[in-house]
Amino acid sequence: GKHVGKNGFSKPELISLLSSDISLEEEVLGAEGHQIIRGIEREIEDLRSRGKMKAASRLKLQMTETWAGLQAEQNKRKIETEERVVREKLENRAKLERHFERWYANRIAHDMTAMAVTAGGNNVETPRGVSQWIDISGGSHHSAIIFEGGKLYSWGMGSLGRLGLSKTDYSDRNRLQHVKELKGSFISNVSCGNTHSAAVSDDGRLFLWGGSNSSQLGFGQFSDSREYCCPIPTQLTIPSCKGIIRVSCGFSHTACV
Repeated sequence: GKHVGKNGFSKPELISLLSSDISLEEEVLGAEGHQIIRGIEREIEDLRSRGKMKAASRLKLQMTETWAGLQAEQNKRKIETEERVVREKLENRAKLERHFERWYANRIAHDMTAMAVTAGGNNVETPRGVSQWIDISGGSHHSAIIFEGGKLYSWGMGSLGRLGLSKTDYSDRNRLQHVKELKGSFISNVSCGNTHSAAVSDDGRLFLWGGSNSSQLGFGQFSDSREYCCPIPTQLTIPSCKGIIRVSCGFSHTACV
């Protein structure tokens, strides 16, 4: 992984570039053309070793001219690859949004409530021994509340991990559920957006979780397996910021003070 050479490439990167160049030569010029270039390279090295720099320079110019067409093809393929990656990401994002819309429409079609408890608000239970709350927030289809002692609870729609309860279980909850990932932190402020949530601890730490199809969590680009979802509270560190006081989640964006 150590960087070498003037271009700052690491050894694995140089090996990968060399392999790509050789494959391109063989594909465009054929095996015979590839061998001709290799022969020119060996002749250049031989001339340099014998101090014949002018002759080596002439051969190098000849090889550069031969590679000009290959360079154009290489640049073309690079642009095509970059465009394909962007196109695939946009298609995946659109697919995710369509999936969510179909899933939500199916809930409505079956007369299932998307809100927190039951249609009439019956049998609402607060955690045992709790009588006071510190902060409460309602998102599009989920809610969260902080009770005395700084404990955070969430309930409602669980898709995309917006409840922050589990890395694998995104099921809906019609009862208050303790967000155990924040156990040990005194939570003083909470906010719920459309598919994401955020909380602030009394020592100024900021936690976010849920959907991130618009990068509203602030973590940047996720890996392929988690590109649009962070299912448990994860701390976001903001450079040059000593501490967060409050946070607010919009539909697909977040702001903090």
